[in-house]
Amino acid sequence: MTTATLTSLQTAVDELNALIIDRQILEAMDRFYGDDIVMVEGVLNMTTAGKAANVAREKDFVENLTSWDAKLVSSVVDEKQGLAFSEWVLTYNHKQWGDIVSKQVSVQRWRDGAIVHEAFYKL
Repeated sequence: MTTATLTSLQTAVDELNALIIDRQILEAMDRFYGDDIVMVEGVLNMTTAGKAANVAREKDFVENLTSWDAKLVSSVVDEKQGLAFSEWVLTYNHKQWGDIVSKQVSVQRWRDGAIVHEAFYKL
């Protein structure tokens, strides 16, 4: 049972976003992402299916970070539809990609207390 089944979706999204701000991305995935998660990187037109594959991809990303600053610009949750939208400004240094500033929106679909689909759109 995930945290979102014990609390409101708004509370779960707030907790998830706090973990991302604190660079606890892998913990966020462990706590809030379903086993059947599908993640879509809209800019790269890349889709990754399954929790194990997504965790492996994110682990590689996190291990290559030398700095991380995530600012949550806004967040909207539709409890009835199981949807969450979060607007971010991410500023980080990646060992392979260098200095990055990314403005993006994540769109999450939640089911049974877990994220089952997440898409990222660059602003």
